[in-house]
Amino acid sequence: MSEKDTKEQPELVKMIQRATAAHANSWEAFAYFSFSCLTAHVLKLDAQVASSLCTLFLVLRFAYVLLYIVGTSEWVGVLRSLVWVGALVAAVRMSVLALAQAGL
Repeated sequence: MSEKDTKEQPELVKMIQRATAAHANSWEAFAYFSFSCLTAHVLKLDAQVASSLCTLFLVLRFAYVLLYIVGTSEWVGVLRSLVWVGALVAAVRMSVLALAQAGL
């Protein structure tokens, strides 16, 4: 993107910056999600339960990224935070269920 483009399309530049931030946040979320998936796999959590929670996590993370990129208003920020918490809960729940099933 040239300097001329950034001056002519400042909103596009802001969206690109938000997309970059959402990408970085997704790498952070991958750490706890991968831990949850590995825990569920190693402790042999029921496949249907694990699959449902993984799907929920991924759908919520996709929604989070979209909200992050397009959201500039306060209500979108609140919704984005709720979606983020929902994805975190799905990942943590998967770990907790796997640990409970294993008797740990």
